[in-house]
Amino acid sequence: MWCAECESIDEYFYSSTYFWLFLPTSEAIDKVTKMAEYAKYPLESVEQRCLRVLVEEGQTGNFLNQLNCCLDGPEFGGTKVTTSARPSQLSIEDISRMTTAEVLTRRYQAQWLTEAMDKHAYES
Repeated sequence: MWCAECESIDEYFYSSTYFWLFLPTSEAIDKVTKMAEYAKYPLESVEQRCLRVLVEEGQTGNFLNQLNCCLDGPEFGGTKVTTSARPSQLSIEDISRMTTAEVLTRRYQAQWLTEAMDKHAYES
């Protein structure tokens, strides 16, 4: 059985990943902007409600956790995200991977479980 939440997320991350965040409110934009500036992630406002954040490979988990912490529940769930390897306009392939920040973060955090299940090394 296919499960979107269990699908591999390897295709989302690169050695340098550009996160394209489509935020639901101006308050959410302000929160993410302050978080990115504080954590020293290069940030650019692309459109009215879109921020592009550059995250290096070793910082991905930290970035997703910080994103989770700086946004409240409805903002986190309502933030759309995709990624790319380049800062240029998104390709159709990049757009096809659009998901919510919450789903991407939870799937990233659950990678250990998916790997353990694949190796038949996990029992519940």
